[in-house]
Amino acid sequence: MKNGNLRDYASWLAQKSWLPLIFDVVNGLRYLHDLGVVHGNLKGENVLISNEGHGLITDFSTSHINTTTAAMGSLSLTTLCFLAPETVLGNRMLTKKFDIWLLGCLLYEVLSWKPPYYQYKSEVQIIAALTRKEMPKCPGSIEENDAEKDKYGWDDNIEEDYNMIDNQAWSLIVKCCAPEPEAQPDIANV
Repeated sequence: MKNGNLRDYASWLAQKSWLPLIFDVVNGLRYLHDLGVVHGNLKGENVLISNEGHGLITDFSTSHINTTTAAMGSLSLTTLCFLAPETVLGNRMLTKKFDIWLLGCLLYEVLSWKPPYYQYKSEVQIIAALTRKEMPKCPGSIEENDAEKDKYGWDDNIEEDYNMIDNQAWSLIVKCCAPEPEAQPDIANV
């Protein structure tokens, strides 16, 4: 698709233009959950933008049909920033609530242009934060370290729009990324 994926598409969209794309992703995830499908790998690079400008969920390699839980396979280091606390604490089952956590992380990623837990410099620090059930911090609330290399390959010279997530979006991210899955909304309530 000529528009690429959601993460790349951000380079020329203002933050307010994200709302229709976010609705597309939420509606797609709602459709999957209604069918009993757990996606398990929702992130910006797994949402393609159609020629008409709609967000389309892709990469169903970790998806499981007709189950509320499915076993998680091995994890890549790039996936670490998107893990929910329960996965680090021993529950390696993918659930619909795990998809809700991933939705919160996806919103964080596309609205801030940073992965969740980007302020940590090592995988050990990220795992420790998840073990403490620490939620991702709002990017504008973290003191930036100009000397830090961006190991995720993201541009450090992004527009100011992406340095701060607005209150409404942050409220949704906080709900989706609640450390306890029981506190997260179902997709129908997002």
